[in-house]
Amino acid sequence: MLIDQLNLNQLRIFESVYRTQSMTQAAVELGLTQSGVSQHIRALEDVLGLSLFDRIKKKLVPTPEARQLFERISVNLNDIEKTLWRVKGESQQLTGLVSIGMPVEFGMNIVQPLISQFLKEHPGVQVRMHLDLAPQMSQWLLKGDLDMAFVDNLSIDKRLNATWVYDEVLDLCGSVEYMSNHYPILNTKKYFEGLDYVEYQESETILRQWFSYHLRLKHPHLNIRAFVADTKAVARFISAGLGLGIIPRHVHQKLSSQGHHFIKVEGSGKQLLNPIRLAYLEDRSFTPAADALIEFLLKELQAVSKLRREQLQSEPYHSPSVIPTDFI
Repeated sequence: MLIDQLNLNQLRIFESVYRTQSMTQAAVELGLTQSGVSQHIRALEDVLGLSLFDRIKKKLVPTPEARQLFERISVNLNDIEKTLWRVKGESQQLTGLVSIGMPVEFGMNIVQPLISQFLKEHPGVQVRMHLDLAPQMSQWLLKGDLDMAFVDNLSIDKRLNATWVYDEVLDLCGSVEYMSNHYPILNTKKYFEGLDYVEYQESETILRQWFSYHLRLKHPHLNIRAFVADTKAVARFISAGLGLGIIPRHVHQKLSSQGHHFIKVEGSGKQLLNPIRLAYLEDRSFTPAADALIEFLLKELQAVSKLRREQLQSEPYHSPSVIPTDFI
């Protein structure tokens, strides 16, 4: 039988190399040397009499045969692992490296505390966090660089499986100094077109979403003073009096607790929500550690967000209706 010519380690190593698309990452995950991983892959290719990976510009590109092999053995290896722990009569000890991506401030303020909790409960698991804008996460997922990532409505690719986990509230804010020079606030197109703004991207997507939601303005002419793809940088520009900008509620509240005060523009008085979803490739096979982390994050974040939804409905958040004189 062909199976007599290879060993389980070769299949386990192949599974890790295919999933991570890197012999270096697979070596780290498995606690082996890169040369050892390479030798096992070559040995498996020799037994099968075919190439599993093409080496193109120093990057591994799986062959169609590799994809077919991976789809079959990844599920079976996980089943074998679970069965062995069940026979042993103990809970499965999770190990391995999990790659997860998320927007910077959402990741640091909301997700990182939960990941810390998960890692304390599972000392054999490692997590590699990638922090960037949500649209970048979708690209990395599709390339196979991430196991999972947090994305928003504006960055979900149809090829991804995405499950709602959290609602960010988006606030339009200005510094006390800037707003004192443009007071009172009027919910008119003329008023808002006379102000300055800071945006994340040149498409002005976030600001235009706010004006469409709150004031039903479809094509306002906005004077954008700066584009910067970072929430903290937007907040710094706002604080410096450069104009108004959108920042998530959790960032707004954190900055306020640190003494950085902003005036929030009420608009319609309703809450503009930015649904955050946990996304991953539909046909991607996960290690038990990745499966467990997905389950943990879904449970924890959905519970927190459902509670926040109830609080937002019963106790709407408001900035002061007048500018506090002690801040002017």
